[in-house]
Amino acid sequence: MTLTKEEIRQIVAERKKMLADTQAPSQQVIARLTTLLEMSTAKTIMTYVDFGKEVRTVPMIADLLQKNRQVVVPYCEQNEIRLFLLKRLSELAPGYFGILEPKIELRGLSERKIRNDELQIVIVPGLAFDSYGGRVGRGNGYYDRLLQKLPETVMTIGLAFDCQLFDKVPMQENDCFLKVIVSETKTFYAKSEP
Repeated sequence: MTLTKEEIRQIVAERKKMLADTQAPSQQVIARLTTLLEMSTAKTIMTYVDFGKEVRTVPMIADLLQKNRQVVVPYCEQNEIRLFLLKRLSELAPGYFGILEPKIELRGLSERKIRNDELQIVIVPGLAFDSYGGRVGRGNGYYDRLLQKLPETVMTIGLAFDCQLFDKVPMQENDCFLKVIVSETKTFYAKSEP
């Protein structure tokens, strides 16, 4: 029996309640992520800024900035994800849903705007993932709309805790598959449908 997206969201919510602390497992996920060859060679990396019980990305962002990598973070505007070139963590402030986003006064700066085709890696949040690269998000489609506009060469990576991994998640016509999924104990390069 295939689970619906709503059933998966409920299961993940219950499983995440069991996660007393996300710091240690997040460190394990990020440690696995940084072993990917693509992460060591990419010049421009887009990543979400963690919120709630997502894999924590803020320490990784700080590390990438310290290493003079180009870090791009998203923000929402008119139901679309916009891209912002971040220079320091202090440029972030609570925005949509309380998620840290670039400060409004910085968003209009032309030198901070990034085009989709400048990205080499896009790190994507999600509620559930499978080894085919399937992803269940929060249901608003923001990331799927962004992913549809990316060049094929962009490496798309989902970060997850093991409790967010499923054998197969339901995918609809507008849903986008990711190329790699990284959790505390597993790294999946997406396999094709059976």
